[in-house]
Amino acid sequence: MLNPLLYHILKSICGDVAVANEGQKRIAQVAPDGDETVAQYGESYYVDCWCCGDTKHRLSISYKWLTKRYMSTEVYTHVFHCFNEGCNITATPEYKRIQAAVIDGAQDARLLAALPRNQVVAQTVPMRLPNGFTPLTELRFDHPAVTFISMKYPGFTPGYLWKGYRVGYTDQYDDDYRLAQNRIIFPVFGLDGSLAGWQGRTIDRNSPKRWYLPPGFRKDVIFNAHQVPQSSIPVICEGIPAAIASGPTGVCIFGKDLSDTRAAQFGLRWRGAIIATDPETFVPDIRVKTKAGHQPPVYARKLQCVLDKYLKQPAVMFPWPDDALNLAKQKVAGADVKVPDPADLGMREMARLLKGCYANFG
Repeated sequence: MLNPLLYHILKSICGDVAVANEGQKRIAQVAPDGDETVAQYGESYYVDCWCCGDTKHRLSISYKWLTKRYMSTEVYTHVFHCFNEGCNITATPEYKRIQAAVIDGAQDARLLAALPRNQVVAQTVPMRLPNGFTPLTELRFDHPAVTFISMKYPGFTPGYLWKGYRVGYTDQYDDDYRLAQNRIIFPVFGLDGSLAGWQGRTIDRNSPKRWYLPPGFRKDVIFNAHQVPQSSIPVICEGIPAAIASGPTGVCIFGKDLSDTRAAQFGLRWRGAIIATDPETFVPDIRVKTKAGHQPPVYARKLQCVLDKYLKQPAVMFPWPDDALNLAKQKVAGADVKVPDPADLGMREMARLLKGCYANFG
């Protein structure tokens, strides 16, 4: 493969990438006026076009795309073409979005390549489920994990969690994942449906670590993105249970921060989004200590600004009830209060509150 960096970035963004003329270099003669006569197009990567909705891999991207042209300061931009009739993606905002996503992804990949070798290996070890992983539907109705789920997450059932999200449990020790034992395991899949990682929730109330991410797991994946249709509006949550409580279109970004590269993935797959992060992120006077002093990073608004650069329609804020926001303000001020997250509201309450949000998208 002539441009593995571009190939892997496209795969992380688009899910499935077909390769044509693998190993074949592009051959073209350039006239004095800059026009090119192509004798051999060379290696190309084909994906579904997110502009015209093509699903037959008609969008062609040359391995030369965004690399410098020979004896020139310019880069190849014209070697990007959708062969679906009537589609002119390079004249649309979508072209700029994917270009920005690839540039950011290349920078991230180069930073990873610059890490010490043992760190790089740790991040590229193939992911697997922990030893003893058992589907929730195979546990007894009085199993501690089933009891924990029924008490902690209103509306969640073993059947729903297994059928919709392939959630399981393990009580076995694993040398590779030493903290996986006695945890509910939430698998995380990439856009192509392959296992990208998992997150474990302990059922031991005395455990000092409630949530556990295995070594090598990278948070650039979006939980449940592979199951949310492109015609739907994703509901962005911080954690996996909150995403599940939000319904079939709930996704999780593992926190409240979103890079441009990950935001571009939203813009490529969906036209809009609903931001349903925890109430604390909606409180406008959250303050953290920085080198420049105390500055107010309004997390939800920051997330909205990043997303809106790539979405066709502005992201909509989740309508948190006033009592939840008041509790969040108290917690930010230092009070010892329990602030609910979307998972605590339960699936029915989340559906009721989200109903009005969807009306904002035409």
